[in-house]
Amino acid sequence: MALPPTDRNYRLPEFVRPLRYDAFLSIDPEGRTFHGRLRISLSIERESAWIALHAASLSVTRAT
Repeated sequence: MALPPTDRNYRLPEFVRPLRYDAFLSIDPEGRTFHGRLRISLSIERESAWIALHAASLSVTRAT
């Protein structure tokens, strides 16, 4: 199995298309932090072992 790309300019493959983004954020301007939830609906036209998404400098605590 191939590993996810490490290239920071990575783009989704042609067979994966985002359909909708729902973002729910709680922002703390004084602490210069935020937390929240992001739901991304995708159209995936063929099977894939993984899909890489950008998350630079983010702490992801759960993904389903």
